Amino acid sequence: MAKASPALTNFNAGEISPLLDARVDFEKYPNAASLLENFVPTVQGPLKKRAGTRFAGTSKNNGQCVLIPFEYSVSQAYMVEFGVGYARFYTTDSSTGERGLLLNASGLPVEVATSYTLSHLFNADGSTKLKYAQAGDVLYLCCPGLPVCTLRRTSATGFEFLYYETKNGPFKDLNDSSTTIYANAQSGYVRLTASAPIFHSGMLDTWVYLETPAHAAVKPWISSEPVWPGNLRRSDGKNYISQTNAYTGTVQPVHTEGLEWDGPNVMELNPVHMVGVLWQYSDPGYGSVMIKNVISSYEVEGWVWSKSLLPLHVCGYENRTTRWALGAWDQAQGYPTSVAFFRSRLWFARGQKVWASVVEDFTDFSPQDNSEVTADMAISITLASGQINDIQWLLPDKDLIAGTAAGEFAIGELSNGDALGPNNIRAVLQSEYGSKSIQPVKNGSSILFIQRAGLKAREFYYNIGADGYVSEDAAVVAEHITAGDGVVVSGGRKAFGIVAMALAQEPDPVVWMVRSDRQLIGLTWNNEQKVKGWHRHSVSGEVESVGVIPAFEGDREELWLCVKRMVNGRVCRCIEYMDAMYRSGEDPSEQFYLDCGLSYRGTPTQVVQGLSHLEGCEVAVLADGAVQSNALVRDGAITLASAASVVHVGLPYTATYRSMRIEAAAADGTAQGKTKRINKAVFRLLDTGSGRYGASLDKLDALMFRTPQHAMSKAVPLFSGDKLVEFPGDYGEDGYVVFVSDQPYAATLVGIFPQVTTQDR
Repeated sequence: MAKASPALTNFNAGEISPLLDARVDFEKYPNAASLLENFVPTVQGPLKKRAGTRFAGTSKNNGQCVLIPFEYSVSQAYMVEFGVGYARFYTTDSSTGERGLLLNASGLPVEVATSYTLSHLFNADGSTKLKYAQAGDVLYLCCPGLPVCTLRRTSATGFEFLYYETKNGPFKDLNDSSTTIYANAQSGYVRLTASAPIFHSGMLDTWVYLETPAHAAVKPWISSEPVWPGNLRRSDGKNYISQTNAYTGTVQPVHTEGLEWDGPNVMELNPVHMVGVLWQYSDPGYGSVMIKNVISSYEVEGWVWSKSLLPLHVCGYENRTTRWALGAWDQAQGYPTSVAFFRSRLWFARGQKVWASVVEDFTDFSPQDNSEVTADMAISITLASGQINDIQWLLPDKDLIAGTAAGEFAIGELSNGDALGPNNIRAVLQSEYGSKSIQPVKNGSSILFIQRAGLKAREFYYNIGADGYVSEDAAVVAEHITAGDGVVVSGGRKAFGIVAMALAQEPDPVVWMVRSDRQLIGLTWNNEQKVKGWHRHSVSGEVESVGVIPAFEGDREELWLCVKRMVNGRVCRCIEYMDAMYRSGEDPSEQFYLDCGLSYRGTPTQVVQGLSHLEGCEVAVLADGAVQSNALVRDGAITLASAASVVHVGLPYTATYRSMRIEAAAADGTAQGKTKRINKAVFRLLDTGSGRYGASLDKLDALMFRTPQHAMSKAVPLFSGDKLVEFPGDYGEDGYVVFVSDQPYAATLVGIFPQVTTQDR
């Protein structure tokens, strides 16, 4: 029989898989947990009890919704609630610091109508179909089945939801059939007539591109050639109409509007002739029309793009052209499903196709400028692979990363010496794991995306040694946490895995995720310190959506949740945000470790009201820094055991840590499978108000914090220091150490120093 005193000083490996239960050789085994719930591993190593969630409101009609951040600035951010047919906005009252619905001047919630139905918002497993990207005061939104939409901030309390309108594209490839189109006029509102039924009612507000037909040979402008009024010449890729009768001069026409001379307009002798022609700019040899009325499958009407006229040689039946292209987005083909900003362009994707706007103009998709294809023109590219797999997401990095259902592509320059543009672009397959349609997150130089089945979170980053991107399984040690219990979807099958995620970078970088069974999980992720620690969280309900925005106070990034609960026999969907963890030196009466909670501050009272969202629920209470007995909410109120001036009320939760089986005190090799007993232990704590400990979850003793020096009429101060305790329980083979915080106090577990006795076989 041997004794040992191992030191558990670092817990940031998080909860690891039961498959690793015997891997005492795994370098992170001593730092890992076999169970970690409602604790957050810090980058430094200790465990902190997660803060509680504060109630901000309920979703409209308690309906299912998606939470999407809108960050006008780090000091003015909104959490947008997208439900069926509407969007509402949560923000912080700068005068009180209270979070709640954004109100207009009449005191009513600001709300805008949208086109979204439940089928637009959610997949069967609960993941959202919405993809989004923001620039300034405009949020661009994509989802299958609807045109791209924008949510625009018009003032601090004003928003508008509109369909996104493009200029001059994007277009499909140029027609390669014998079908022709001609226009009835060069400018304004025109009619287009096709020789085949190529139009349909779903083309409203899409574009048609027309180009001078190949058979319409326009003579090039040359110097010293006699021309007459009305003669058409092509110069610098553009068409011009002669306004005078003379010989052309030596100045080649290149203007893009109005009239210009190509010579001095003087009389020359021998022979006698005028030199210099006045040229009217006609068109660039191409043009486009936005469809505004579908007359039939053969005819449409619309507006000519204002920056150029249609070519003369596409106007009239005799000038019908086979050189045309239809718009790339419409009701029949579908609309973009992913969106991102990259290199001062707005990028969209659908299927295997990617489109990018003109540089610095997020609505312009012009493929050329007056017949010149420059580097800043719009881009379109198809991802080439052996399979037809749709793009699931876009995210900017060193390159623009596109995740498809079967692989991950990097889109960037073909030649690094030239600017990214329509003639200098390539898409290269980097890895072949495949992605689920969940917006990834980026932390530092790494991207975290969810693999196609939803069970793995993969870290994707550029590796200089490999001269390319690599993708590593970030959940390999905790596959049980990402899988969950699953949820039954159509056909009776079960869907497992992750359905939503959001990154909060401060105070510690944590990727918050939601599983298909609606449990909240987290990944503490810091590559600088080689930290990846998984943890799970229970909020007494089903988490349906999460989002992160900067906290108004500037001290953290704030997790927002939509949580579905049964309250008093009916479904209640609460919009909540996670409060700040307690920091040393703060007022202990303001620590907040309750879920879906509210606070009262004022003159001492025994009755706390405004709790109708928890009607019929048993709630926990922290009053003036001290725990009072639980209470039942009746008629939206509770009665305290004694009056208090700072009261926090909400649903209780328990934070639990259970170590791995301790590997220590064996005289002949491993301690695994041998009878052992933890005799005593030192718990090193920081700012902790309560705790229980033991060798198993079903037999725990309480740590004592109140001493004779503490007045019974006042709250016990939070404790920092060591607690030496005798351990409950007898000999067994497991050798676990358990620490639990089940009261609404802060708790930080810095280290555990057990004394273990192990019997050899």
